[in-house]
Amino acid sequence: MTLMYFIIGATRDLGAGVLSYLSAYISASEYAAASSREGTRKQFEDRGIAFRVASSDDPETLKTALEGVENLFFVSINTYNIVKRRKQHKNFVIAAKKMNMKYASHQTPHAAIPAKRHAFPLFMGWYPSISTVHLPSNGPVAFTLRSELAEASARLMIQGEHDREIVLLTVQQTITFSEVVDLINETTGKHVELELVLPEEFVRLNLTNDEGGNLEGFSQPL
Repeated sequence: MTLMYFIIGATRDLGAGVLSYLSAYISASEYAAASSREGTRKQFEDRGIAFRVASSDDPETLKTALEGVENLFFVSINTYNIVKRRKQHKNFVIAAKKMNMKYASHQTPHAAIPAKRHAFPLFMGWYPSISTVHLPSNGPVAFTLRSELAEASARLMIQGEHDREIVLLTVQQTITFSEVVDLINETTGKHVELELVLPEEFVRLNLTNDEGGNLEGFSQPL
C-alpha cells in the first residue's frame, strides 16, 4: 500500500505542526504519523490518523515503518549529543535509500531542550539568572515561528520541488542580539549587558555557564 506522506517525530512541536497542516488539506488515507514510542499510538489513532513505530536508533523499525512511503518528513531528536544525532540521521538516510523513497525532508530544532523548558527560547545563552550575555558577534538573526516553519515544510513536501536542495525557511525581517538584549531589559526591568568575546572564549563561557547543558559542539562556530 502506497503512503504519500509520512511524518516521523509527529509528537514534537514542529512535526505536529506539519501533521496538522496535512490533516487540514490532505485525505487521511494519504498520510501517517510515527514516533519511537508505541505508547503514543492511541493519541493519533483516536484522531483517525494512521500510526507506525519508527525509532532512529533501530534501523529495523525504520525499514518496516517506511514500507510504501513516498514522501518522508523527519525531525531531529531533542538531544545535545551530536554524535548520536548524526548516527540517527545516517540511519534515516540509509533506510530511505533502501526503500527507494521519492522525497525526504529533514528539520533540526536547534536548542530544542531549552525551548521546551522556557516560553522564550532566544538561542543566545540567556536565562533569567544571567546578567551578562557573552557572544562572538552581534549579527542579525531571523527568528521564525515554529507554526510558520511547519506550514512551509508541509507545503514543500506536498509540492515535491527543491530536490537535493537546502531550503532556508526564515522570515525576511532580522534583529540583532543587542536589540534582543534591549527588549529583555525593557520587558523585565533587568539590566542585562551584551559582551562580545572571541569565539574560543565564547565556547569556554558557554560550557561553564549554560543552564541548558549545551555540549561544546553547540557553541563552536560553523
